Amino acid sequence: DCSLKLVVFVSSFLGPLYSLTQVLDIIAQAHDLGARKIIVVGGGEPFLYPHLSEVLVAITGRGISAVVFTNGAGITRDRAAELNRNGVGIVLKKNSLNSTVQDTLAGVSGANAIIDAALKNLLSAGYPGPGQLLGIATVICRQNLEEVPEMWRWARILGITPYFETLTPQGRGSSVALQVTPAELRRTFETLAEIDHADFGLQWEPHPPIPGLSCRRHLYSCYVRADGMVQPCSGVDISVGN
Repeated sequence: DCSLKLVVFVSSFLGPLYSLTQVLDIIAQAHDLGARKIIVVGGGEPFLYPHLSEVLVAITGRGISAVVFTNGAGITRDRAAELNRNGVGIVLKKNSLNSTVQDTLAGVSGANAIIDAALKNLLSAGYPGPGQLLGIATVICRQNLEEVPEMWRWARILGITPYFETLTPQGRGSSVALQVTPAELRRTFETLAEIDHADFGLQWEPHPPIPGLSCRRHLYSCYVRADGMVQPCSGVDISVGN
């Protein structure tokens, strides 16, 4: 269906598995397939890739929307200004407003300081702006459950899009110590819906896995892994080809 809004999520092909020429070819293929948005996500930190600026320019230069999920590493004031000029959306991975909790969840001492510095640089560069996405990606887990409503309100006040989702029990996320109960999730989602309705005039029905919207990525997107395999999304490990 040519009218379908195709979104391509790319994993960490930005690395030694692929040359820059191959990466640019992947972008060209996505464009020819009708992709409207390319989202560069984890498996690794995208901004550690030395050619990321060239990749993002190649995406936006084809009229495709570009969004990068990042832990903030490498987002200096100059880099933030460059991203803003090129129309690149940014989603910062931030799981807590508490530095100790954030560092613990990231598994890296100083992670919170890196995220906060990146956020400051992005705000100074003009994010968020008209048509210019600045979001935070937060995984709801045992360690941050109580502060989720505060984080949600904080993001809304700053004009930051809160992309909060429930924990996917895979990999390190399988730890029982991270899990929250269905009843706790229900109360949290209901609280977030009440905040949006009362404070920001937004109305939505509370239901997991993502507050404010339903997860329908498999209907209009695909996920390209680092080895070239294509699957419906990062949480559905079923390959449909290479």
